[in-house]
Amino acid sequence: MPGTFPTSGVVRTPTRTAAPAQERVTTRFEVDQTQPTTSVKIRLADGTRFVSFLFYPFDTPVELYQRLLSRKPYEIATTLPNRVLDDNTATIKDAGLVNSVVIQKWV
Repeated sequence: MPGTFPTSGVVRTPTRTAAPAQERVTTRFEVDQTQPTTSVKIRLADGTRFVSFLFYPFDTPVELYQRLLSRKPYEIATTLPNRVLDDNTATIKDAGLVNSVVIQKWV
């Protein structure tokens, strides 16, 4: 029965076969410790939430789009006031996104 403990002193565990070796992708971000950084909380269109750290205030929203890989077309918008981040020349600081929340919306 699920959730019960064995009555004997012997505990049998299922054996697992070794998983085939898979290539691991490692991404390394170099952070300039002399520059200020900020975080942006992102709510994904599927309801998942996460905080993406280490943006520089002089980064553009293009960096936000590059961190969100998706097979469906999407846009990123602010919460209040609601506006789509479509100006790729404005910085995160100029767009008012320092320590803010943005949402991903399917288009």
